[in-house]
Amino acid sequence: MDTDKKSTWKTGLIKTLRVVLLVYLLLCFGVYFLQAKLVFVPTVGEPARVPSELGLEYEDLRLKSGNEQIHAWFVPAKNARGTVLFCHGNAGNLGHRLITIKIWNDLGMNILLFDYRGFGSSTGAPTEEGCYEDVTACFNWLKENNKLKKPLIIHGRSLGGGVASRAANILECDGLILESTFTSIPDMGSHYYPFLPVSLISSINFKSINEVKKLKVPLLVAHGPADEIIPYHMGKKLSKSGKGELVELIGDHNNGFEISPKYIPGLKNFIALVSPKTQELP
Repeated sequence: MDTDKKSTWKTGLIKTLRVVLLVYLLLCFGVYFLQAKLVFVPTVGEPARVPSELGLEYEDLRLKSGNEQIHAWFVPAKNARGTVLFCHGNAGNLGHRLITIKIWNDLGMNILLFDYRGFGSSTGAPTEEGCYEDVTACFNWLKENNKLKKPLIIHGRSLGGGVASRAANILECDGLILESTFTSIPDMGSHYYPFLPVSLISSINFKSINEVKKLKVPLLVAHGPADEIIPYHMGKKLSKSGKGELVELIGDHNNGFEISPKYIPGLKNFIALVSPKTQELP
């Protein structure tokens, strides 16, 4: 190869590398600035379904959370044996949680569930710190309105596991349930985008793995190997790190809790674990 050809080859290679680097950097910047849209996928507007469709009475609440107003439902159970504070996943709104409401009501537990800011008819836009502020506002409402029937279980599903794991360490609860959730958002990013420096560009963290290591209350993890969105090994790692029981689900990410035969017995056992010994479950 003569000198001119070598020079042309090197110039072409350098140009190609520059283009590749530019595309890579643009991709990194794109993920960084758009990650909120990747993490939060809210359904905006009033819920299409309400608990009264199940024949359940409920309180429709608008709670102040920082500078925002969040929408929440409190659904009491007859002769309640405790309270559940439920943190839902990254999509939908309150109207998509009726099955969960029914499950906890049948188990004799009051449930307070809420839409994060930017979800449903809650005002504002969702952020990690905003989610923590929202769950705290719900906890404060329970206390201030004498609705906090003990034991209090904080239950987080999918993205809600990241919210619930932090809440369990900053609020006064008696147990934590993490269902089909991740170890952290950076870990999820690395799973889906292994070619990106996710740990460096992630501004949303939800580091559940760090929170479970600090837990001072019992932990139950529910997750399944057929989960196509959040890897099962993350649930197993959370269970091991938090010294909690692992209930294995069947089905995919969104329907495992509905169809898994071990799910309801697992919840019953966990209620018994965190309840005064004098209580009996239905």
